[in-house]
Amino acid sequence: MANEQTIWSYLLGKIGNPHGAAGLMGNLYAESGLSPVNLENAYERKLGYTDATYTAAVDAGRYTEFARDSAGYGLAQWTYHTRKAALLAFARSRGASIGDLDMQLAFLWKELTESFPAVVKALKTAQTVRAASDAVMIQFERPRDQSEAALARRATYGQTYFDKYAGTQKGNGNSMNESEAREKLVTAARGFIGYSEASGKHRQIIDLYNSVKPLPRGYAVKYSDAWCATFVSALAIKCGMTGIIPRECSCYYQVEAFKKLGAWEERDDYKPKKGDVIYYDWQDTGAGDNTGTPDHVGVVEDFNGVTITVIEGNYKDTVDRRYITVNAKSIRGYGVPKYAAWAAQQQTQQPDPWYVKSGEWAAAQAAGITDGTQPNRTATRAEAVTMIWRAAAKAKKQEGAENPFKDVAPSTVYYYDAVVWAAANGVAFGVGDGMFQPQGEITRGQIVTMIWRAFAKAKKQEGAKNPFKDVAAAAYYYDAVVWAAANGITSGTSKTTFSPDSKATRAEIAAMIVRAAKKEGL
Repeated sequence: MANEQTIWSYLLGKIGNPHGAAGLMGNLYAESGLSPVNLENAYERKLGYTDATYTAAVDAGRYTEFARDSAGYGLAQWTYHTRKAALLAFARSRGASIGDLDMQLAFLWKELTESFPAVVKALKTAQTVRAASDAVMIQFERPRDQSEAALARRATYGQTYFDKYAGTQKGNGNSMNESEAREKLVTAARGFIGYSEASGKHRQIIDLYNSVKPLPRGYAVKYSDAWCATFVSALAIKCGMTGIIPRECSCYYQVEAFKKLGAWEERDDYKPKKGDVIYYDWQDTGAGDNTGTPDHVGVVEDFNGVTITVIEGNYKDTVDRRYITVNAKSIRGYGVPKYAAWAAQQQTQQPDPWYVKSGEWAAAQAAGITDGTQPNRTATRAEAVTMIWRAAAKAKKQEGAENPFKDVAPSTVYYYDAVVWAAANGVAFGVGDGMFQPQGEITRGQIVTMIWRAFAKAKKQEGAKNPFKDVAAAAYYYDAVVWAAANGITSGTSKTTFSPDSKATRAEIAAMIVRAAKKEGL
């Protein structure tokens, strides 16, 4: 679970699009189960290693064929020799284990941005998880099996993460605990690793700091200024934590501000926690607790009981990691943000989504129309016709009917009987050329037409007017939409729009079916 949350936070921070983050994450799950030490199963016997022993042997230099053994390894199951060699070199350049999660995430993003820009563009612009997932699978992972079933399966994995982390969740809490709050800041810090003066990307950090007015002491940071405290402040701004991490471009004034907040730890031998803010005084003599003027600052990423891993801005003119021990010379002290209090303030009450308030999602689940999961996910044509069949035909087989579609097979697929019934009763006619396209995403125009045929037997609603500007009289779904609007099956996406070409979610379909079934007394 910790890996899952870290991966989601990192990918979302880099991509900035939850559909893209979920699509990529679903593919990583398919490849490795989100385990950064995962060794391809077939090679465990062949090489005589487990995940752990293989990782340890590579780290120790005892196993020297990592790049050329053709064994898939890590989050993305890197296999090709040049990519594995690059992964190993990257890990060693950072002093990290080959199985280190943060290192692999950073390498993954480096590889994507440098070698797969089309995939990055698809991830940033995808409007559905499926679109993002397909781009990753076909253009980046490129497994042997690229069938429709495989594509759909990976997209389903991604949709699970989208619903868990980005989708509307049932319930009244949007809570965060102290540990998650600390992780939030550290994840933001990781996202800036590699930003440097040489690349000019450090300017983005300074711009973020200068964007919040009024500026502390009225000073706008210049691109040529030292920017370590500016980096910490920018993290606080990015995470909405300026109430517990003072905005300042000066280490001295930031320490003084921490003291005023009652969030300062003076002891050099303090054992820090993730998210604490560590300050250095390079003139420290090492005698007693350091009480000098702070010269530099960073954010504690990890502490393993011996070594403190720190992410620092302006570390040799870049954002990078430093490794230091407890009570080491030069440690000035620590800012200890009150994450628990901040997390408690984030627990805002969120209203239940419309489909929970209406009771229609629960009604659909109770009637066996849906299993009650993933309400916000776009439905496939197979799912949609199966939901209609369960409500209108009580999930009964159509005796004597034949399957007219080449892509609905074998007869054991869950939607087989539903599609055969729909074809036999004029509810669905497929997409042409003997195809039904079961895994295609269904539109609002398509689903309202199927519901109209199933429950109203395709009869026009006499005397009813079309309330929607985007539903043309010549459209195949015109009569269906007019009927649905007249009978309270749909109210559109606004008072004057129906959005017939937009994709339909499972919750929208369930609600329309429940309303149609109720109208017909089913």
